[in-house]
Amino acid sequence: FGVRHLDVSRTGLTVLGPLLQLCSLEELVVADNCLTGDLREVFALPRLRRFDASSNALELREAPAGVEPPAPPESFRDAAVSGNPAILQLMSDGGEKAVLERLSRAGEGDWVVYRDPG
Repeated sequence: FGVRHLDVSRTGLTVLGPLLQLCSLEELVVADNCLTGDLREVFALPRLRRFDASSNALELREAPAGVEPPAPPESFRDAAVSGNPAILQLMSDGGEKAVLERLSRAGEGDWVVYRDPG
């Protein structure tokens, strides 16, 4: 039971906050909002498979020394991140592999990060 798919795109959302309590979520679409913070916050959702965070201001922040960043849940398969300037800068600096490594830290995910080709 519980919410498995949620689309709150274009709602003016500024934080993920309460959405992170929806432990049954498998797909979360938060595109075209005003979200800031670390993209990995969403890894608190244990069943998440797909996350569309395109057109926000999310980042992939460096973890403090000695602190492991949160790992994606086993079910995680893809993330849409186009329109997030800090993440796109990482992609242009080091390619998608750099983003995947920053997300998983182990680089072992069999999932995909999507971006606009332009």
